[in-house]
Parts: sequence; structure tokens; C-alpha cells
Amino acid sequence: MKERRYYTTFIKPIYARNDNEAKVLAAKFAKETGSVVTELTEQLFGTLQSRVVHSGSLTIFENHIIETT
Repeated sequence: MKERRYYTTFIKPIYARNDNEAKVLAAKFAKETGSVVTELTEQLFGTLQSRVVHSGSLTIFENHIIETT
């Protein structure tokens, strides 16, 4: 029987001091887990609204962030 390929979407909270640090942490997590970051948002504690920090993919290569939209 041929295996089928499935994709999943999950949310992982990342705590960072600023947008750039959040991008780096998200990209490192994606690299370690073999996943892809497709969107990074900020959501202040106790609110329902969020702010898009980056839309597209984030990749880390030789400790540099590569952003694509």
C-alpha cells in the first residue's frame, strides 16, 4: 500500500523580546523539527487581536534569516 502525505497546522507560542528575535526563534524551531513557518503573529496577553509580524516562509541558513513572501 502506498503511503499518503499529510500536512498539519499547529500553533506554538514563542516568547521573545522583539520581532527579529521571534523570527530567529521560529526559524530555528522549524529547522529542528523539519517544519515550515508560514506566518508569525504577535498576540498580546489577554487580547483577541493579533498583529502579523511576517507572512511567508522563514528559513535560517548559517545563522542568517531568509524571509520570503
